[in-house]
Amino acid sequence: IDDCKTYGFDYLGFAYYSAKPLASKEVIYDLYYIGRNKANDGRMEQMHRLNGILTKENVNANINILEGGFWNRRNPFFHSMHNNKDSNITKINKPASYDQVLNDVMQSNCILELLQNGQQQQSARYFEAICYNKKLLTNNTNISSLPYYNPKYMKYFATVEDIDWDWVKRKESVEYHYKGDFSPLRMIEQIDKSFAE
Repeated sequence: IDDCKTYGFDYLGFAYYSAKPLASKEVIYDLYYIGRNKANDGRMEQMHRLNGILTKENVNANINILEGGFWNRRNPFFHSMHNNKDSNITKINKPASYDQVLNDVMQSNCILELLQNGQQQQSARYFEAICYNKKLLTNNTNISSLPYYNPKYMKYFATVEDIDWDWVKRKESVEYHYKGDFSPLRMIEQIDKSFAE
């Protein structure tokens, strides 16, 4: 939305291109995260602190961080996590397939969305939570203004020390009553409408 305002583009709304029907799976993880290690984006520092909290709070987490080439040389937090034999975080060397990401989503109770410094918009994790009825734990300050926001299933945190781990681990039925409106078909309808005006 912000880029559209800045550059004078028409905003086409929310679109999630990869939603597809998936069979339910047994939930084996309390928390799921996947992301890339980048320099100075603020996420690795939070992950560094989160790493110790997960063990203390007895959280069964599936956290994967993609090694980011030259970014790693600039990120001491990334190195310290992986030099720690008790790390709760797995370093991966190549991007996971999206089918694997969705498999991990389906096996998780709660999805962690950790936005970069300065990022204003939701990531794919938000759409996955809605489409696959998962809890969402996010540092997105705009979460309460997004479609399908439900404070019962979505929690905002400013720092990892703020997180309610009992909520993360609590198994409950999640239902957003998603109506398919993130489909790319809605985007095509919006384009058609713009040309008609």
